[in-house]
Amino acid sequence: MMNRVWDDLMESAKNLADKAGKATDKAVEYSKMKYQSMQLSAELRELYEKLGNAVYTMVKSDFDNKDLMDSIIAEIDDVKERLETLNIKMAEQRNSQVCPACGAVSGKEACYCYRCGNKFVPKGEAAEEEAAGEEESCCCEESCCGCECAEPEKDSEESEEPKE
Repeated sequence: MMNRVWDDLMESAKNLADKAGKATDKAVEYSKMKYQSMQLSAELRELYEKLGNAVYTMVKSDFDNKDLMDSIIAEIDDVKERLETLNIKMAEQRNSQVCPACGAVSGKEACYCYRCGNKFVPKGEAAEEEAAGEEESCCCEESCCGCECAEPEKDSEESEEPKE
């Protein structure tokens, strides 16, 4: 009997240690991602500064260097894409979601972004909407709200009669 209690106690301690280890691993991983995010944000600020200096120099010297501008803009786009991907991973780990319109982080259960009001579309519904195509969408870009686009077209004679 005593051995059984001891074995159960040891098993519980082992399970608790495993859970603590996993939580620690998640915290370390999140910290690494946060550090990467800070590095990418600093790199992005430097690139914007570089772009601003290039524009200023070109305007002052009345010389247009489109290749330089395009290369800096391409670097900015690359860093922004990497930062966005990282932010999405961080939000998923924290059971949150990132607004595709403004980048704000909201809870996983939120239907709308708290900052800009963008409607979040659940991943399953987004895939279904893409598969359905544009021809099924309502003029109001939501599931049909009962607006006039849902009404069948009337003959031109009927539409000219005044409604009472």
